[in-house]
Amino acid sequence: MTGSTARPTAAPARAALFMLGAVALFTLMDVFAKAMADHFHTVQIVWARYAFHIAILFVLMPRRLIRVYGRTGNARLQVLRGALILGATSIFFTALGYVPLADAVAVDMLAPLFVVALSIPILGEKVGPRRWVAVVVGFLGAMVVIRPGLGAVHPAAMLIVVSTALFALYQVVTRLLSTADHPLTTLLYTGGTGVAVLSFVVPFVWRDAGLEGWLLMIGIGAVGCASNFLIIKAFELAQASFLAPFVYSQIVTGTLFGLFFFGDFPDAYTLCGAGLIVASGLYIIWRESRADA
Repeated sequence: MTGSTARPTAAPARAALFMLGAVALFTLMDVFAKAMADHFHTVQIVWARYAFHIAILFVLMPRRLIRVYGRTGNARLQVLRGALILGATSIFFTALGYVPLADAVAVDMLAPLFVVALSIPILGEKVGPRRWVAVVVGFLGAMVVIRPGLGAVHPAAMLIVVSTALFALYQVVTRLLSTADHPLTTLLYTGGTGVAVLSFVVPFVWRDAGLEGWLLMIGIGAVGCASNFLIIKAFELAQASFLAPFVYSQIVTGTLFGLFFFGDFPDAYTLCGAGLIVASGLYIIWRESRADA
């Protein structure tokens, strides 16, 4: 398995676009979650994310395809992947109740470093010094944007560290499955795992939702489903260590969404940090293209 997952990046530009799209949708999912936080329990929000994820797949996919793609020879790995993203999402949303968003995102930017580190022993990928430098530059760019005051952060910030580690491992497992199962199989197991676990808990915290609430729940499920599909496609085409720095683009998309939804205009530090993040990603694409030439 290690040998197959260590294959070189097949299409760096396409893989980067898929990853950037996935990160943008993950950020949009956070917007939905923030809008729902005052009205629904965290468990109900996360349940909606997976329940409507799976519902959308059942609506869009013919039954024969569900039967075909519902079969896998990697059931344990699929359930593990689903459990990892479920855990990461639940823990992150819980911690946001105690930790300022800027501090939470700052800690969450450790994910690419975790991914690069995990891709070496688990996937057998070779990570050169230039790629490590690009990862670190992207991380520094994220710090320039956020400028967090971590000295007085709530102890719940440790939950963000746990969430980030789980999300990084989720990305590595996604890379493993990308050589074994169809993307729709992975999507089915991702949604199915979340629904199976949370459906036992959500009745105890359920709060009635009006039309707007149901639309938000459907929306978070649709965005979550689409983001998972894009990230699976990205890992079909590229190594985990190559894709890791593009998670930093969440700072850029977060700034744009903040401007659009909340009217927050980015300052000079944000623009400077975003430039570093974009530059690190473009450098990795350029290096990977030269390596494949």
